[in-house]
Amino acid sequence: MNDSQDRQSEAGESSASGFWYTIAYYYPLTITGSILFAVSLYLVGYTFGTLNVFAAVFSTLSLLILFVLVLDGRLQALRLQNPDVVWENSGPIVARLTDIKQRLHLGTGQPHWFYRFHFVIRGPFEAGRDTSFLLREEGASSRGSEIDIPLYFPVSGVARVVGRMYLKDVFGLTRARLGREQYRTIHVQPPLLPGKPPLHFRNAASFESTRRMRNADEEKYYMREYQPGDRLKDLNWKASFRIGEMITRIAPKSPEESRLLHVEFRNFTSAPLDTPAALLHLNFAKSWLLAFISQIKRDHPEFRFRIVTAQDVILIESESDVHDFANRLASIAFVRGGVLAQGSGVAGASEKFIFSTPYDKGLAGALQPGVIYSVFRTTTRASASGERAADEKKIRRVRFLPLEHRVPYPGLWLFRRDGADHVAGSDVNAAVAGRGGRLIEERLKVSLL
Repeated sequence: MNDSQDRQSEAGESSASGFWYTIAYYYPLTITGSILFAVSLYLVGYTFGTLNVFAAVFSTLSLLILFVLVLDGRLQALRLQNPDVVWENSGPIVARLTDIKQRLHLGTGQPHWFYRFHFVIRGPFEAGRDTSFLLREEGASSRGSEIDIPLYFPVSGVARVVGRMYLKDVFGLTRARLGREQYRTIHVQPPLLPGKPPLHFRNAASFESTRRMRNADEEKYYMREYQPGDRLKDLNWKASFRIGEMITRIAPKSPEESRLLHVEFRNFTSAPLDTPAALLHLNFAKSWLLAFISQIKRDHPEFRFRIVTAQDVILIESESDVHDFANRLASIAFVRGGVLAQGSGVAGASEKFIFSTPYDKGLAGALQPGVIYSVFRTTTRASASGERAADEKKIRRVRFLPLEHRVPYPGLWLFRRDGADHVAGSDVNAAVAGRGGRLIEERLKVSLL
């Protein structure tokens, strides 16, 4: 009995959802047109009560214009029932860049005079923990060939949007839906951090190096099961397909040199929710890390990276891996606590590179003896000498929502502020210096507008 009632309830909800979707799909007026229609109906009633000529003329003309525009738009929608719309989304979407666009190719259909094709992108943009924006952007075209929709994102994150095609008149009064909805997941990558000095490595400690010489008479191989960290070009695809599991081909003598950098991205915090300042600090650390990897990979293609975050252990070997990691960075948010992902410990790593924020209160305690650390951290604190003029020049001032750009609409979380107990102190300096490492800090001063 309960199962039957549940099925009836689900069927009723589906029917209601379909009913309201049909109403929204075929409703022919925009907000402006709806207001004009309501005022015209009011004036019709007002005319019968007062016999006002001006009200009669205005209401009659308004209703006639709306009727003609709706009829013409609906006839065009029937002619262009399923337009050939191609949503181009091949290039990377990067936060805080101004020339980012989504392009749509519309085929050969042409609207009538006084009509334009419109494409609307709408959906939530998730930038962190309970910090979502509402993204709504629109582009138009009268020729029916292409539509460019400009996008601007203040931080990295993931947008899950739906695209809808409309035919609207140039007065903004009527509309007609065309085709089906299109869904996209847009990964907004962090921008590369500009203006940072070149990076230097300790040749004896920054990588693991293995050199093996090859002799013509010793070119023998042996096989073993695939292990995380094995290079793709060492896989024996023929044997893997034959036995149904991944097999790695190992050459006991190889001329190549494998260099592995150990990197930790500590996206930790003690705060229950993210603030605008916390989002900017985390995104700045993401940009720093991505610039670090991209620069080394460009200058030293043989380098590999083992990156550990609070959630994952990631191996980067090629340029395509760097691109995939940039997309993965978009979805990395703060995590409460201070424990890295399982399997993050590596025996024998003599140097590590750490990227962190001032919200990581467990950084000093996580430094291990016998390891040389290079720590890259954003901070909010003043230098030990105080706020002198020289210190002021080192501050990077960042606006969360630049007014000169059209940004997605934030929620009430925009007014959150950091608590004093959620920002780490200055004990990291002594911990890093005591192990012979280096601490590079970037002080950020965040403002909303």
